[in-house]
Amino acid sequence: MRKTATVMVLALMLVSATFAFAQDGDGTQFLDGEFNPDGLITLPLYQAAMADGSSVWFIVTEVSDEALAEAWGVNYAPLLAEATNMRTAEGDPTDASSWVFEAGMVDFAPEHSVTPGEAPNFFPPAAFTPGSVGDEAYTPLVNLGGVVFNAPIVAGDVAADALAFCDGGVDYTIAHDSLVSVCPDAGTATIAMTPGYSAGAEVFYTSMDANVDLVAALERATFAPGIGGADSATSPIYIAINGETGADNPHRQGMQTALSGEGPPLNTLGSLPNFGEYSPMWSVNLAVWTDAAVEEGVRARIVSGTQILEFAEAGWITNPEGGEFGASGPVVNCTVIYLFD
Repeated sequence: MRKTATVMVLALMLVSATFAFAQDGDGTQFLDGEFNPDGLITLPLYQAAMADGSSVWFIVTEVSDEALAEAWGVNYAPLLAEATNMRTAEGDPTDASSWVFEAGMVDFAPEHSVTPGEAPNFFPPAAFTPGSVGDEAYTPLVNLGGVVFNAPIVAGDVAADALAFCDGGVDYTIAHDSLVSVCPDAGTATIAMTPGYSAGAEVFYTSMDANVDLVAALERATFAPGIGGADSATSPIYIAINGETGADNPHRQGMQTALSGEGPPLNTLGSLPNFGEYSPMWSVNLAVWTDAAVEEGVRARIVSGTQILEFAEAGWITNPEGGEFGASGPVVNCTVIYLFD
């Protein structure tokens, strides 16, 4: 029987299949693919082999080598070379079909669900289940002859005709929960993106893996414990828990409002491709507005890393335990796709 998402709302992901920012401006698309401003990206789909002879389907979104990044049409992410949590593959770095992965597979059979907590405390959720789970060897980071690729698995050992959901209706017992459609004959996978902010601008990004089960369930991502690793290979993502609420509130942001069904949480990214040190491995920084900030009406929508750090320095934002604001532990695999002008 096909698995369907029973999630009531999605906290870190989209509340619906698509989402459009309320503006018509142009922007910068960072990697090759068919971008849809309603919140979808169609990327190349690749099939390769496992060492045991089975097959695997995946996408490629970053690589640590600049020349290869240009050749593949993906983001250049030099920090990936510093990661300590990679699986290995052999083959031609310019031809994914030649790759043979030593190990690492994902089980897509679990049924994804998130049940919000009771109002007004919707976060943390009362119950949750990630829709896919990587084995102990799985990580999306692949070392191929000293070059590191970000290659998240989107389906396992399944025949092309069984994975043919070119017009949607994806069977999530065999494929990643972020897929809107997948078409092996065309070599494409269409993925629902997550809206957020970075450097004061609106962005779209994908969320494919997380090393904590709660975060993976909230993101509709694969639970992949192996992606935690060296801090030097990560960039920060800032996630508010108790931001402003109200579907029409221009300052609405955070986990509480997202889990209440008012819209996506609109997280803030600390770096962008081609702008300084970029990595798709994001270190989660959970932010809590203090009681004083709520009472004084200080809360606002955070749209840049600089902005949130200034609020934290002023004492308006802490970590969830009330201490110094900073990295909270979870790591997520997120690729920045588009930056609006």
